Amino acid sequence: MMSSTSKSNQEIAKKIKLNPNTKHQWKVEQQTRNWLELPSNIMTDILFRIGAKDMLQNAQKVCTTWRKICKDPSICRVLHVDGSTQSYQEPLSMTFKHAVDKSQGQLIDLTMVNFDDDRLLTYVADRSSQLRRLEVACCDGQLYISMLKCFKKFSLLGELSLHSTVLSGRIVEKLGRYCPLLKILKGNERPDTYWHEDWVEDETAVAIGDELPGLTHLELIGNNMSNYGLKAILDGCSHLELLDLRGCFYIELKGAIRKRCKKIKCFKMPRDSLEGCPYIFEDSATERWLQKFRVPCKREGK
Repeated sequence: MMSSTSKSNQEIAKKIKLNPNTKHQWKVEQQTRNWLELPSNIMTDILFRIGAKDMLQNAQKVCTTWRKICKDPSICRVLHVDGSTQSYQEPLSMTFKHAVDKSQGQLIDLTMVNFDDDRLLTYVADRSSQLRRLEVACCDGQLYISMLKCFKKFSLLGELSLHSTVLSGRIVEKLGRYCPLLKILKGNERPDTYWHEDWVEDETAVAIGDELPGLTHLELIGNNMSNYGLKAILDGCSHLELLDLRGCFYIELKGAIRKRCKKIKCFKMPRDSLEGCPYIFEDSATERWLQKFRVPCKREGK
């Protein structure tokens, strides 16, 4: 009779390959997998991660499978376009417009970084009424005027994130009028390293309290509001679950207003660390010192 050990060895031999040159050593057969057999949803995720430019210009040339996926309008439902990746923005603008066209009105999530061309956002507004999320970073210039005109076409917008891009009282008023589903608002700036009492600005905060009562998530990093503006927000936005006031150094969290802030589920105080904030960096011990203690601004003649 065959011993149990021999049977076991035969079963193992079916899975691995015996090296005939060396006794009692086994060489495992290397199993390869055809990456073209990956599920379509995984392939789509891979293509999304390479960015709109490479996806539209290069990926579809790799193979028939990728070309088929790239032709699907749903591949362009989420777009992230960074103008800093190219020396001349005109060709990238053309690629961006091509991606918007390819989405066939299905674009729901758009991130624009380092773009000054206000025509691009207008191009989106004219073709993508389904937009749910808009993130704009490092895009000053004429884009501000474009945003004021485009919000009336983004009635389904639920999240707006502005980083190093102006968030003004006028923008907030447009959001309140045309974007009733807005729940998340981020208006983040790098905090000033100098301060002066004349730089206090409560217009945006007051507008938020008046126009956006449905907000649940509000970030205003580096905002120059005072306690007056903060009170307007707390009075008007009673559903807040997150309030981020890091870098808001004109606020004095004392007494009743401090207690009200502490009742919010996730509350970040003015002097909390900025680590992890996109587009805002604590790149030196000196910068952290300035943000913690503030340096008064000395004006000429004073």
